Amino acid sequence: MSKSFDRLSKALAKTLGISSVELIESFKPATESDLEKVVAFRKQFFTDGLKWDDRDYLRWRYSFSDNTADSHGRYWLLKVKDDILGTIGMESFELVLNGEVKQACHPLDLMTKPELKGVGIGAWLNLALIQKSPIVFVLGSSEEAEGLVRKIYHPLPDCISWKLPINILGSLKHKLNVPGVVPLLAAVWNSYSAISRTVRFKGLMPENAAVRQIDRFDQAVNQLSEESGIAGIFRFRSAEYLNWRFIDNPCTNYIALGLYANDMRLMAFSICHFIYSPVNRQQEAVIDDIFWSSDANNQNGLIWAKAMLAETVEHAVRSDAKLIQIAVCSEPFSRTLDSLGFFPRGSGSVCGVYAADPVISKQVYNDKLWFITEGDAHGEYYEQAIP
Repeated sequence: MSKSFDRLSKALAKTLGISSVELIESFKPATESDLEKVVAFRKQFFTDGLKWDDRDYLRWRYSFSDNTADSHGRYWLLKVKDDILGTIGMESFELVLNGEVKQACHPLDLMTKPELKGVGIGAWLNLALIQKSPIVFVLGSSEEAEGLVRKIYHPLPDCISWKLPINILGSLKHKLNVPGVVPLLAAVWNSYSAISRTVRFKGLMPENAAVRQIDRFDQAVNQLSEESGIAGIFRFRSAEYLNWRFIDNPCTNYIALGLYANDMRLMAFSICHFIYSPVNRQQEAVIDDIFWSSDANNQNGLIWAKAMLAETVEHAVRSDAKLIQIAVCSEPFSRTLDSLGFFPRGSGSVCGVYAADPVISKQVYNDKLWFITEGDAHGEYYEQAIP
């Protein structure tokens, strides 16, 4: 990979009219003095505006100082002669790799100056980031990002989006211009959907278990992550990480639910939020993350997974969600979704990984071991959350 980086560095430097050394020296983490220029640079990519203050988002997600002890990442700039040509975020996280915790990073917020689109800045920024981390995991949602993932990283199975329709009236109104028939069709489907959920969800809740909302995660979730029913490769979900990523998120209001055994042990949790679909003119729920225990030899914890999923669906229904969606990369959990009435929604986000160490790469390139959810992305950009 270093040879590819060197070749692209020479080509890109020539295009920009600078040397390869100057190019590499121009790639630095943003500081507080860069913040206003960064906000101005990013504004051109959000022509419809944002529901949040971008300064709040940037300060929440990244450190803009050299004191990175409590930081989750840095925002890197390719800045030549005080002109920002491109940006890429680097979120650091802990990756559980077959029982061992490894340091990894996740690139995000990739942006290239529009006038320079197509000259290779996006690819160069990804390759530059790869030089700085032993493991790089990436999830591409836009068409451009997906192209880069396929070109640079080892491909993983797509993070497939699944949906569970609750009330299809809004969807039918959008698709069919038959006012007299649409309400009747919707009523029939909605009744079937309700009966199907009742049948499929019956008996899923373990005896004496209870669900309650989690205001903030505590050490119980650390223990849950250490005893996870998810075998293979996944992001370690610590209380500190989950509180930062979801509870303290300045862009979206997330709701966390916990499933507790009769001794009040946390056995599973889910995180969701609500969005408004302007197409179907309805509220919809997104299940961003779900995690469960391996307790009691219960099919690798899938009893707790099924119960947590069912309770999250019922919470969304009570909150007037007309459609529930979840994106996941996991063969066992995909089968669980299918058994509970979810439909695959088509191709999802493209996932990829890169590791320089041949021993580690042999492990992380095992496609069947990964567990990835929407929470591993940063979907705040791709939808309008309900405040």
